[in-house]
Amino acid sequence: MNMKRAIVFDRDGTLMEHVDYPSRPEQVRLVDGVELLREIHREYLLFLHTNQSGVPRGLMTATDCRSVQREFIRQLGWNPFAQTRIAHEAPGDEGPDSYRKPSPRFIHEISEEFCIDPRAITMIGDSECDALAAKNAGAKSILIRSPRNGSMPPDVDSLEEALSLL
Repeated sequence: MNMKRAIVFDRDGTLMEHVDYPSRPEQVRLVDGVELLREIHREYLLFLHTNQSGVPRGLMTATDCRSVQREFIRQLGWNPFAQTRIAHEAPGDEGPDSYRKPSPRFIHEISEEFCIDPRAITMIGDSECDALAAKNAGAKSILIRSPRNGSMPPDVDSLEEALSLL
C-alpha cells in the first residue's frame, strides 16, 4: 500500500521570483523548474502556503493579493494545489489561530483533513520561517538558497534541485 505524500510550497521566492510585497499581477515571474509540478502532481498532493504581511502593513490590499495569486495560477496554466493558505498577519501579530509561518497550523490541517502523516509532508521554501513551519509540524523541509534563509543553511540552489530530492 502506498502512503499518501504531500508537498507544501512557499510561493514568493520558491515558485515565483521574490518581490517584496507583490501587489500587482505584472510582478509575477515564475521560476525555472515550475513546469515540473505537472510531473510530481502524479505522486504528491500539492499545497501552497504564503505569508503576505504587506496587507496589515498597508503596503497592499487583500484584493491586490488575490490579483497576484490569480496571475500566478494563470501563468502556471492550471491550479495544481489541493488547498492554498495566504496568511495576512504581520510579524508579531500572530495569535494562537494564526496561519503565518512558522506556525504549523496549515501543515497540521493538511495532515488531519487528508489523512497524511506529517512525516510524509515536505515543505519547500526559501526562508527560515518555511523550514521552521515544517519542523514545528513534524514535517520535512527543503530550503532553497536565498537571502531569506536566516541562520539556516540552504539544502539546494533551485526549485529543480529541491524536486530532485523528493
